[in-house]
Amino acid sequence: MAIERVENQDLEGLTILRGVAAMSVVALHYQGYFERSEIGELTFRIFSGGNLAVDLFFVLSGFIMAYVYGRSIDAGTFEARGFYIKRFARLYPVHLITLLAALALSVASALAGIGGEKLGQNLGTLPATFLAVHAWGFTATELSPNYPSWSISAELFAYLLFPIVFYPLLTRLDRHLTLALAVLFFAGLYFSFGIWSEWIPVQNYKFSRLANDFGIIRIIPAFAMGMALFRIYQHRKEGDGFGYLAATGLLAFGAIACVVFEISDGIIIIMLALMIYTMSCAEPAVQAISGFAGGRIHRALVYLGTVSYSIYMVHAVLQTVLFKGWETLFGPDLPIWTFWLSVCAAFPAGAALYHLVEKPGRKVVLKLLMPRFAKPKASTPQAAE
Repeated sequence: MAIERVENQDLEGLTILRGVAAMSVVALHYQGYFERSEIGELTFRIFSGGNLAVDLFFVLSGFIMAYVYGRSIDAGTFEARGFYIKRFARLYPVHLITLLAALALSVASALAGIGGEKLGQNLGTLPATFLAVHAWGFTATELSPNYPSWSISAELFAYLLFPIVFYPLLTRLDRHLTLALAVLFFAGLYFSFGIWSEWIPVQNYKFSRLANDFGIIRIIPAFAMGMALFRIYQHRKEGDGFGYLAATGLLAFGAIACVVFEISDGIIIIMLALMIYTMSCAEPAVQAISGFAGGRIHRALVYLGTVSYSIYMVHAVLQTVLFKGWETLFGPDLPIWTFWLSVCAAFPAGAALYHLVEKPGRKVVLKLLMPRFAKPKASTPQAAE
């Protein structure tokens, strides 16, 4: 079943959603330096669900890939070479720079005698990390120097399969059946994790914790759900979008409540997937309220989403600089204000990386590998990280 043409425009609601998700990952990783009582029990529990933002990224990525490239595949004009080069240009420059920065910090810490105990482990994972295959099972029990980058490795795996496996399989069936099968596939993998995880070397106890230890398995059902949701999105009823925006808010509240009360991660991930659908359908409402407060809030949130990949990739490096630096200079006791300041600092750090590395790096790679793609074309939705 062919995917019909859709408007080729940015879905700013999804961009905003991606930015908020990236900041939740930052908060999750930074709160580990503090006691629950310092942050507050409720806040601590909410931030503890930040790891599920990565699953939201995976679903969003499948949705956006189908949104951007589905029409060209159906029309027979899809170019695999161009697709792979553009995906590489989108992800790799930031991955390389943050990897080198994290490795340099590890070496410097070892030389200064203030840490560096994981240097040997970092060097051991370096070849796989450099090739961005460190979530493919090659480094199943070891973290890479810039540990969040495992999800980028998983993304590249999904991109590799997208035009040759995912898309052909997910466009041959009725769209509702496709979504049902994608959800069942996810549920089957999630709830049977205790059985099949015995067959592979994983170090995590839950499907939703898979990272460097076969993170590629974690992305496959989420990516498929995203693509299936896009097919439902194509046949949506047009409207002002405010009903969908309200539904997005209810789903967000429900997901947060499930995190707080420690209800199954599998249910939360499905709710996050539905949020992507409702938020995409709410785009007319997002645009209608974009002028609120002179549009400044809207522009700031869209910009947060625009630089979210760089925020996500730089926050572990920033974590080492800020928290380890404070411990070295002032001792192990961290005032609670350093948590909030550090979370906020991830935004300008990510923005700097975006403008200094991500954006120019993408242009350089495209110019070198595929010159005709070096000049930006009309606005198209950005892929999720």
